[in-house]
Amino acid sequence: MRGTGVLGTADFAIEGITYRPRTPATRATYELILKIVADNLGDVPQSAVLSAADVILEFLKDDDLKDNERKKEIDDMLGV
Repeated sequence: MRGTGVLGTADFAIEGITYRPRTPATRATYELILKIVADNLGDVPQSAVLSAADVILEFLKDDDLKDNERKKEIDDMLGV
């Protein structure tokens, strides 16, 4: 399924984006996150979507946050 997702090679060249999916499964999950972020943010540049997704992944991976805190941070980020 190469080339069918929302990610292109140029998307990974954006400065400051730290997450790079390494397997087909993580790529599919990341593309789902990008779609959800894009749908919630509306008409913004792709770089803004990628940046927001990166921050959201940081919240999801933060072991110091409880689930309800993660949800609040992500909802605040997306304006939900």
